[in-house]
Amino acid sequence: GFLAATVALAVLVNLPAALLTLPGWLIGFHHAPQLDMHPLTATAGYPTGIALALLGGYYVQTTTLTATMLALAAVFLVVLSGIKVIDDATDYDYDRSIGKRTVAVVLGPARARRVAYGLMLTGMVAVVVAALTLPGIPPSGGLAAVAFLGVALLARDAGPELATKLLIRGSYVFLAVLVAAVWLGPL
Repeated sequence: GFLAATVALAVLVNLPAALLTLPGWLIGFHHAPQLDMHPLTATAGYPTGIALALLGGYYVQTTTLTATMLALAAVFLVVLSGIKVIDDATDYDYDRSIGKRTVAVVLGPARARRVAYGLMLTGMVAVVVAALTLPGIPPSGGLAAVAFLGVALLARDAGPELATKLLIRGSYVFLAVLVAAVWLGPL
């Protein structure tokens, strides 16, 4: 199925469109158990897939990649990686027992949480900078960061399981506010 879809992209759009989908397939195919055992690839695997899907979808529709789209894909990669670090802490004891080297196992849960919130904060700062400097994102797009940071503050003192649930929902709120800002173009 993937091969047929890739060939269709190459024929109907162009070769770069087809090649842009290949890393997503490689990540999905190799995620468990190979990539899932290292802190970087265990954490960034799914977020990288989402960032690539964002770029691929945009490219297929426009046959170009803009600085704005690259910035937004990077924001989602960083923010979702932070959420994934929190999520991996839910399986800390099990992951440690099987030698799975998540960020929480390597750094310990407390330091991993600081890394996670550092990643999420970096993503929020980046979206505000993008909203102030890049075409296609109005300044009101920075409100998406405010919405997410509100949820992140609620999740800050929660255990890993509840924090994960809150942060995932917060990422949907973040996306919704960002899409509304771009779609409606206020400010």
